[in-house]
Amino acid sequence: GDDIGTGADSNQALESAGGTGLGSGILTIRCISVTGAVGGYAGVGVAIGAVTLVSNVKAYVEGDIVKADSVSIKAETNYPGVVAATLAISGALVGVSGSIGSSAFSGSTFAGVVGDAEIGMSNEGTIGGITVQAVSVSNATALASAFSGGGVAVNGAIALAVDLCEVESFIGQNVKIKTTGTTSVLSTVNADADAFIVGVAVGAVSVGLS
Repeated sequence: GDDIGTGADSNQALESAGGTGLGSGILTIRCISVTGAVGGYAGVGVAIGAVTLVSNVKAYVEGDIVKADSVSIKAETNYPGVVAATLAISGALVGVSGSIGSSAFSGSTFAGVVGDAEIGMSNEGTIGGITVQAVSVSNATALASAFSGGGVAVNGAIALAVDLCEVESFIGQNVKIKTTGTTSVLSTVNADADAFIVGVAVGAVSVGLS
């Protein structure tokens, strides 16, 4: 599990030439499992690989900002490679191989201005502009391969890929904002899940399942 956050609470008043709040989670995770079995009479090979990733990223302002040229609040999740790959090989008079690959990603990405925050409401200064942005990029990939050979060859392969993500960016209803520029609230999602299966059985009697 991955929990990342940054924020300013309701007791803070900020003044700067430019402010940026960034919550970010960037990671590549791979799980690879390989097994092989070769015997005179029977060869049995089983490979199992599983990756499960849960990520929660937050970037927010809950306090007041008195003066700034610009304010940027961005939460970013970037997991382009959550991969599980398995390979099972068996060879004998009776060859049996099984391969299971599972890759799962789930999480949330949140950017916002919340609570009773006041942005640029003071007479002491102005806010040039404010951008609130949540970005999520994720890819879950599962690959299961099984190869068997013999007088009797049996193999089976299962691949499962899951990508579930929640992305939010907003300015709360109790927030007060006054700027001399633009106010932008943006959300971007790029989610992908791919499952691949490769199975080869060679023998006088061959059975393949996927």
